[in-house]
Amino acid sequence: MEKAKMKNIENIDQMRKRHKQEIEILQKNCRHEKLSDWIEEYWAIAHSTGNIVRVCKFCSKVIEKKAKYEYRIIDDIGRFIQI
Repeated sequence: MEKAKMKNIENIDQMRKRHKQEIEILQKNCRHEKLSDWIEEYWAIAHSTGNIVRVCKFCSKVIEKKAKYEYRIIDDIGRFIQI
């Protein structure tokens, strides 16, 4: 009886694929009416990408992205200063 029930349950890869598709549909059809403030983007905990983003508060799609800082080269050896 248990094996018959298990055949109807998705495995984790099927579930991830289904949810990814559902999120893509949601983000494609969303009007993105309410955006977050500018927030720092991270690729892992405590690891900033160096960008700031604004995301839709409903579907979480990144709507705007820009560099957190603008830099100017100040010498021939490539040292930078924040402007």
